[in-house]
Amino acid sequence: GRTLLHHVCLQPTIPANLQLAWAVFLLGLDASVDAVDLRGDTPLTCASVGGSGPLVATLLAHGADLEAANFAGERALHVAAMFGHDEAIRTLAAHGASTGSCVTSGEHAGRTAIVIARACLHTQTAKLLETLDPEMAARLAVQQQRRSVAEEAQRTAVEKALREASEAEASEERAKGYRGASE
Repeated sequence: GRTLLHHVCLQPTIPANLQLAWAVFLLGLDASVDAVDLRGDTPLTCASVGGSGPLVATLLAHGADLEAANFAGERALHVAAMFGHDEAIRTLAAHGASTGSCVTSGEHAGRTAIVIARACLHTQTAKLLETLDPEMAARLAVQQQRRSVAEEAQRTAVEKALREASEAEASEERAKGYRGASE
């Protein structure tokens, strides 16, 4: 299950300064900064849910594994992107979090933090992530352009097929009309 440090990191109702004080206190008592709960989440992943930059920085200063992934393959940066927590993202990136890493399973499998932020409708967060990794943003823009071209080609093909089917049906109706008139 979850450790007390996991619970402290997940408590959105605790004021941020008190949450940070509790985390520092527990870390001072040698709480495991990389303990894993039943989902594979570490306290860092849990802190990313809440988005507190100072809490994330404190865990990292105490040796939290920046690239630790839960059982769905989500890292702290992915989780912060899901919730649109820019402060946590800036902190994670400043400590070297990889913006190009992909989630390995679950509903966000194969997605980077930028793609996750967009999928979760966190436009500002996606823009922030793009500034942190302009190369990844450029690759994603090319992928989006290719998808748009493919979607347009598919839409055109469907419209053409519908038009041809409609014309064939109209032609068949005209032919029936001619046959009925000649009888």
